[in-house]
Amino acid sequence: MYARNIVIFCRKLPRLVIEGEIAKQLVRAATSVGANYIEANESLGKKDFLMRIRICRKEAKESAY
Repeated sequence: MYARNIVIFCRKLPRLVIEGEIAKQLVRAATSVGANYIEANESLGKKDFLMRIRICRKEAKESAY
């Protein structure tokens, strides 16, 4: 739901060059959260799980910024 809302938001932004690049990065970071969370739940061990959860937090912080 989070990534979907970000994509809808970015589609409403003006199509200027800088907004386009910022919107692309925002969509990449926001959609990465869910993908990495799925990977974390299919992790091979505790270390792998924690690494992927850290990546989720990092991407969530980046998209919030």
